[in-house]
Amino acid sequence: MAKLVGARVYNDANISIANATEVALTFNTERYDTDSIHDTGSNTERLTCNTAGKYLISASLSFATDAGGTLRILRIYLNNTTIISQVWQPNSASGNNTLESTCTYELSATNYVTAKVYQNSGGAIDASLVANSSPEFMMHRIG
Repeated sequence: MAKLVGARVYNDANISIANATEVALTFNTERYDTDSIHDTGSNTERLTCNTAGKYLISASLSFATDAGGTLRILRIYLNNTTIISQVWQPNSASGNNTLESTCTYELSATNYVTAKVYQNSGGAIDASLVANSSPEFMMHRIG
């Protein structure tokens, strides 16, 4: 059986997301990391490929309920420049502002991915800590 190459990371606190500004999510805790993909000390927003191949990459978060604004966006970037996955939804004042973005992508060694979010509520709102689901970021080699 092949060794799992992957990491799943999360932030153990709410993250304040400024109004009308794309913000990179940071991750200060690892559920696991089998290939030195994540570093909790520097570049905590990155998952870095050390073993080239096809990867399943996923990010998820829940925004705090806020009646303001119209839009919530979650994007996954390759090397901080190219969007490789995104999801957006209208703001739900009733509280259902959970987003998940997932893709498969061929990564070369040293490529890295980041998860960035955007909201336009008129003020800062939190990406809320929700046990085992927000904010979370992962990538696993699948081929």
